[in-house]
Amino acid sequence: MLDFAQEHLTWLHQKYDHYFFTVNAEQYGWIQNPFSANAEMLTQELSLPVRKNILELRNDRTLRFKFSDVPLDEFWFCIEEVAYISEF
Repeated sequence: MLDFAQEHLTWLHQKYDHYFFTVNAEQYGWIQNPFSANAEMLTQELSLPVRKNILELRNDRTLRFKFSDVPLDEFWFCIEEVAYISEF
């Protein structure tokens, strides 16, 4: 039984990085605030259609006001309904 437990723990250790990989939080900073000055720079790694949608989002004054009035999760739920970021 001890061999089985040790083998299982070794397997878990090997697979850990697959399930819990390191994420560069700065790369996804635009999600916290898509209207920030550096949001456009942080989206350069994304596909062109997604960047276009983010640019449209950033230029929507109604959404900018909504962003300042509601919690972050509610804002993105609203965006999903508007379908700006459908390619994610």
